[in-house]
Amino acid sequence: MNHFIEQALEKKKSRIATRPSATAKHKRLEGKKVQANKKENRKKVGRDIY
Repeated sequence: MNHFIEQALEKKKSRIATRPSATAKHKRLEGKKVQANKKENRKKVGRDIY
């Protein structure tokens, strides 16, 4: 029982915020471009284009 109480009273290690790497940013942006392109292609073609 004492073990559980001691465990509950221990301070948790705080999380250190980190920055995403340049490669991670690049991959995320490429994925966004692909998704945006898919959505753009779903749109109906209007008569004013022709």
